[in-house]
Amino acid sequence: MALEIEAKIKVADFEGIRRRLEALSACFESAVVQVDTFYDGCEGGLRDAGCGLRVRRERAGSLRRSLLTYKGPRHEGPYKVREEIEFGVGDASLAGQLLERLGMSRVLVVEKQRQVARVERCQVCLDEVKGLGRFVEIEGPSVEAVSQVRSLLGLSEAPVIQQAYATLLSERGLGTPSD
Repeated sequence: MALEIEAKIKVADFEGIRRRLEALSACFESAVVQVDTFYDGCEGGLRDAGCGLRVRRERAGSLRRSLLTYKGPRHEGPYKVREEIEFGVGDASLAGQLLERLGMSRVLVVEKQRQVARVERCQVCLDEVKGLGRFVEIEGPSVEAVSQVRSLLGLSEAPVIQQAYATLLSERGLGTPSD
């Protein structure tokens, strides 16, 4: 079972974080645009169980990639820790059609621009989420590794957001499905 371990922190801007990442000799990857379409059954069973099912479309320049991801319920702890099953799909539209044929409905779309950097054993994402603002996500192999990078970035005292972007958008009545 693969676990996602992440700390999500809202920030006013990315400049200070970028400077710290550069000082840490972080390896920056290409900026990517991600469009996540979330699915659930008509009764909202996945949402009620604290789970998520999404089809992600990624675009970085001329490169395109699509992923299907299941996220299990959160574990207790200071960070968001949950089971994650993710794999590539050849065609995001067909994956969405398949989920709909299986009784799922599109419930939410999250759009973001993401810049990814790697530092220590963690991935640091600088996310600009449509309708929500700017966030830093630190994902790593352990709570200790995430905490270490959080400290190196000067974010130890900043509050950690436990909710997913989809939940935050849903609570604001944003991120509605598009055709």
